[in-house]
Order: sequence, then C-alpha cells, then structure tokens
Amino acid sequence: MVTHARSLPIYLFFGDEFLVKEQVESLVSRVLDIGLRATNLIVLNGPDSDAGTLLSLVKTPSLFGDARVILVEDSTLFSGRKDNAKLLDRVADAARSQDSRAVMRYMGQLMHTAGVVASDILSGEEWLTAVSSQSLNPEIREILLKAALEWAHSEKARAPSGSGDVLEDLLQSSFPDGTHLIFTALVVDKKKQSFKRLQEAGGVVTECNPVQEKFGPGLDRSYFQERVRSTLAASGKKISGDAMAKMYALTGTNIRRLQSELNKLVSYAGDRNKIELSDVEALFEDFHEAAFFELSTAMRTGDVITCLRALHQNMKIVAHPLQTLATMANEARRLLIAKDLRRTLPASVWKPSMSYAKFKVLLDETLKADDKGEIKEKIKQSGMKPYTLHMCLESAERFSDADLVDVMEALLEADILLKSSKLGRLGAQSLFETILFKICSPGSSGSSADRPR
Repeated sequence: MVTHARSLPIYLFFGDEFLVKEQVESLVSRVLDIGLRATNLIVLNGPDSDAGTLLSLVKTPSLFGDARVILVEDSTLFSGRKDNAKLLDRVADAARSQDSRAVMRYMGQLMHTAGVVASDILSGEEWLTAVSSQSLNPEIREILLKAALEWAHSEKARAPSGSGDVLEDLLQSSFPDGTHLIFTALVVDKKKQSFKRLQEAGGVVTECNPVQEKFGPGLDRSYFQERVRSTLAASGKKISGDAMAKMYALTGTNIRRLQSELNKLVSYAGDRNKIELSDVEALFEDFHEAAFFELSTAMRTGDVITCLRALHQNMKIVAHPLQTLATMANEARRLLIAKDLRRTLPASVWKPSMSYAKFKVLLDETLKADDKGEIKEKIKQSGMKPYTLHMCLESAERFSDADLVDVMEALLEADILLKSSKLGRLGAQSLFETILFKICSPGSSGSSADRPR
C-alpha cells in the first residue's frame, strides 16, 4: 500500500481477482450504506468506458448529497504492452474453457493495451505484431484470430481512449464531497506514467496478492493461518492446531478455492464452534489434486459451462484420458448409489433442499435406531461420508434412474472406444463433452415415473 500526506478519493486495486474483489467490497461497505447501493454505486467496464462519461460522472455530485462510489472494473489505464503476454494467456484459457464472456472481457483489455482497433483486425493480420513481438504457437494464434474477429464485430470494439488525458483530468478535479472513484485491474505496468502519476498525486494504490513462501511454492504459513483464523472467526469458530496443520498441507495458492473450502467447513461444523482434525480429513479437498475433485463437484451442479471448464482443466493434467473417464464414472456411480439410498432412508431423513445440519441430525438418529445395521452397511459400502452423501442426494434429485443408467452406458461405450482405438486426446475430449451435455440435460431417456417433482 502506498500512502501520502495528501490522499485523493481515488483507489487502484490490482492483482489476484478474488483479493481485489474483497478489497472493493470492503471499501464499498465502509462508504455506502446497503440501502444506497442500488442508486449510489455506479459500475463501469474499463475497456468499454468512455473518458467523457467517466469525467462527467465523477464531477456530478450526488442528488441528495449522499456518499457515492464509481467503480471502473478491469481498467486498462495503468496497463502497458509488457502486460500483453499475461492477458493473452487469459484469453487462451477462457477460450479453452469455452467461456465466451471471459474471452470478450480479456480481448477488450488486450486490444486496448496493444492499441489495436476493430479496423486493424478486419484489414488483415498485421495487428498480431502489436500483441506479441514473438511468433505465436499455432493453437494460440488460431484462438486469438477467432476471438479477435468476434471482438471486432461486437459493440465493445472501440478505439482506445486517451488514458493519460482522462487520468490527468481526474487528478486535477475537485471531487464532490462523498464521491469515491475505484479502479480495478488484472495487470498493471508499474513503470507506466499513469501509474506513477496516481501514486505521486496521492491516490491509494494497493497490490492484492497472497503472500507466498520465500523458498517454496505454497502460501506463507503465517499469512495462511491469519486468513483461516479471521475467516472462521467471522462465523464464530476457531480451529485446532492439528486441523490447521493438516489444512496447510493440503492447500495450494488459490485463495478463491481456500475460501470455498473454509465456507464448506463452516457449514459442515454446524453449531460446533471449533473445527477439528476430523472435520478437515472428512471434507477439505487436496488442492494438489484439484482438477479431479473439481470435475466431480462440477458434475453435481448440472451446469454445462462449469462442467466444460472443469473437464478441460482436468484433461490438461492427466497422463491419459482414461483417468478423466474414471473420475466421471465414479461421480455418476455415486449419484446412482444416492438414488438407491434415497429409497432406503426413511422419508423423514431426506427432503430436497434440506440443510446439511438438519440432514446430519436426522441421519444420526436413524443410524442409532437401525438395529439390523442395514442402512449403516449400505452407507459404508457407498464409501461416502455424510457430507458427500448429502451433496449427492441433492444432485440426484435432478435425475431419473433411467437418466443415470443412460449416462453409465455412455461412459462404458467411451471406455471401450478409448481402449480399442487410437482415439487421440481431442477425440476423447469430444466424447466426454457429449456425455457432460447428457448429464446437464437429464430427462432425455426413460419415463418420468421416478423423476422427482
């Protein structure tokens, strides 16, 4: 954080997207009451925003004199051409995940930092040299050309605005009382004049990145422990030392993922105020095997975009597509088992949308009353712990038995095809994508007799 004797109500947050959003949310919460957000929080998309519109918004006071926040997301005012490589990687990753919205988002920033306009793209391929001085590999080049044409024909394709001029005008402006201007950026060039001018003029500049080990690939232990404790404290919970140590061993550097796992632990613990080692062992997923777990979790959502992203990420790290197939088959099998257990469990134990805390209490009561041990044995054979069972029961409500049998048959056919032919990685990916579409669109097979209503 850079501080000055004179501080302008202009903020720049850049770096890790999740941490940037946290900083923005924290500032907005301090400045605006919840009731004012609908009218006094103005959000602009950086690459698309017009300089004149931004200046006008900043200089126009709030109608009733209340506090006001203008948020410019993904600004390119502080990015330079040295940042093109990072943005190019993000375009490619978004395209591989078939996330068209993210592709257009990153393309807008890339084109603005490179100084490329729509007419450059439509007149040939010479503009590629402005994006990268080095030759692009064929895959990246193909992705970039396709994405650039889509961007050039979109409403978002505008000539880059005079970033230096608009920033200088903002720095020289007298802000109305209560007005705060926030810029966020994926990447910045700290040597760029606009970045230096913002610092010199007293703007608040914060780089939002997790603190990593000096000589290792993980998070700094003190940083990790402080984040875990503060997150759990917000929910009135503490954590034991051995649980903290186990969690640290399993954690990578993805802060968004860490937050997601902590939220799951809070839900899992229910009314208990302390997270124990057994909780972490039961629920916390190993980040080092994230792509496998994420594909399983994605399949439970039934959202095709989420599933495709997880599939493509999974296939980047596996040695052979059969490993991906095994992950998909295991998850489909869990859903089938959950359907069967749904019929075994008493009607009072499970209802759609039931919270985990309530389900756990009712399940424990049922198991205590299970004199013959039949239900306990079935759950043991499923290999699912209560939290996973709860998640699978919820997901299984979307399917009929016939739907899941159809999916299992498709997975079996894929297994036979992969083992009996020289089908390459791209062919295998196409097969898996077809199966995921089937999973995300249940109801194409079987009768509706056993479908949940």
